[in-house]
Amino acid sequence: MAWATANDGCDIYYEDKGNGPVLVFISGYMGIANIWHQQIKAFSPKYRCLSFDRRGYGRSAKPEAIEEHSIDKQVGDIKTILHVANVTGPVILSTHSMGCNIASAFYLAYPELVAGIICSASHYDGELAGSLGLNVDGLVEPVRNLPTRPGFFEKLGLTPDIALEAAKWPIYGLEGSAHVAANFVIAGQYAKFDIPVLLVHGDSDIVTPADPAVVKFDEALPKSRLVYLKGVNHFPQIEAPGEYNDIVQEFLTKYYA
Repeated sequence: MAWATANDGCDIYYEDKGNGPVLVFISGYMGIANIWHQQIKAFSPKYRCLSFDRRGYGRSAKPEAIEEHSIDKQVGDIKTILHVANVTGPVILSTHSMGCNIASAFYLAYPELVAGIICSASHYDGELAGSLGLNVDGLVEPVRNLPTRPGFFEKLGLTPDIALEAAKWPIYGLEGSAHVAANFVIAGQYAKFDIPVLLVHGDSDIVTPADPAVVKFDEALPKSRLVYLKGVNHFPQIEAPGEYNDIVQEFLTKYYA
């Protein structure tokens, strides 16, 4: 365990396990590294796994101002972690939900540092998310009251222990992330993605239903593969870890051996 200090002084907690090609795990609205524990256990024997609590969550600093959670800040945090961890070569970004938006922005900023992206439960952009009710209010109101947060997260597919952990953090951190998700604009730039992208989506996702959320995303990417997991909601990596990990391993073997 370690901390990396971003350019604005925000301390970002990260964990570094295993050796080999580098996988960077980027969480979405839940924000914490815990949602990747089954992947890190599976892949750390052959890969170097970097996971972190996004700013506003977990063991990382929790700035109150909305602008301190911007997409540029999130991208900068990843760059800082890679620098502090002495990672110079291209990595695979393994992401969940709005974490894929952050990864997309990171790729556009630093294409030389990204060998591929794995997206679980992802969506095209903020405008599409808003059409699904995932605007700022739609994301913040269900978690505004602390006692009801764990139950809300469990409905999305989190196990009770991780749901309780994800529910701990201040509302301003959640609100900052909500603004990132709702305001993410890609403006046709997916056509520039000259890397393989794996899209894994539950066919029972109630947050970002596959059509249109990931279908539009898949159609916009030049080198993508879309895989559906039957009976899975919004957390494929937690709800069906064995099947999910097998799909990811196939991708890694093909593109990142």
